Amino acid sequence: MYRHGHAPAGVRQHLFFLLVIIAAAALVTLVGCNNGSHKLIPPTPTAAGATYVGRETCKTCHPAIDTDYNTQKHAQNFHTAHPPNDLITGLGGKCAACHVTGFGESGGYDPAHPASVVSLRMEGIQCESCHGAGSNHAANPSKTNINRVPIAKSTCYHCHVGSYKQLDNPVAAKTDADLASAKPSAVSGPHHPQALYFEGKGGFGVTDMPGMHAKTVPNQCVTCHLQPNISSTTGKVDHSAETLDVDFSACNTCHIDGEATFEASEADIVAQLIEMGGVDATDATLPDATANGGLLAAYAAANNITDASDPTLQVVKNYKAARYNYLYIIADKSHGAHNISFTRRLLTDARAKLQ
Repeated sequence: MYRHGHAPAGVRQHLFFLLVIIAAAALVTLVGCNNGSHKLIPPTPTAAGATYVGRETCKTCHPAIDTDYNTQKHAQNFHTAHPPNDLITGLGGKCAACHVTGFGESGGYDPAHPASVVSLRMEGIQCESCHGAGSNHAANPSKTNINRVPIAKSTCYHCHVGSYKQLDNPVAAKTDADLASAKPSAVSGPHHPQALYFEGKGGFGVTDMPGMHAKTVPNQCVTCHLQPNISSTTGKVDHSAETLDVDFSACNTCHIDGEATFEASEADIVAQLIEMGGVDATDATLPDATANGGLLAAYAAANNITDASDPTLQVVKNYKAARYNYLYIIADKSHGAHNISFTRRLLTDARAKLQ
């Protein structure tokens, strides 16, 4: 027994760190649960040497999942989903990498021969885009030779960036030189950049600023966007429409009243975005995705900035930098939830450019 019931300081410190380790282990077990009702399912890497086989092969054993998946946005026909642009063979093929399966890989879509039998079979975002090449699994169905749970950094991270597999390489901060040739009205943020944003990369003047979710949540995107939708009866992920939408109540697994916390943060960031770029023309609760109002519009008007303005003028550079950061936040579509600290930094820097 310790005198007066207290352990010496050194022992107390040891016990404290032991409790921290135990709590951390418990958190890892619970992260990804929907209010603690489901344990995190660890991803299983695809066996080496597997090749792509195509959705029709997967469908032979998983017809119900295939039917459900047809209702997902990821399952759209990308020849027709975005008129007038064909996102597979159109636009010089620059969008194909993210809108086909197994781009340039064994058994997958062959960019050199887009009209080949193999390429036509691998058009669209199919099962193997998320679960990995399936030849081993098709030959010998097993839970151990397919990615039952997608691995975010080798699936989501490849396409939810400005360009295919961008995060496989260092991503530099944007500079005036990057925006020099763009007309002020044409400056925009990256296209569907969620993974890029999550890791806090590629802002104007700032990069390598990952948020706490990137640092602490195992399997990143998948934990929040897929695993809360695991059925309590079947233990399987629902593949039907809108299941990728996050239920913020799932945040309560790691946050005390997480839903309220994120709603408050989102409201604050949306208010700042509206101040920066104006109100959406059809929904006054949202910021303007064209940046035609707010501080940006006022700055452009006060400094007579048009598409014909001299791009070497500092006021033009300031406007384009601020517009880029604003539209980067808009393009991410999470209103800051993916990386709150990065969002606030982008807004602060944009505001400073307009002063």
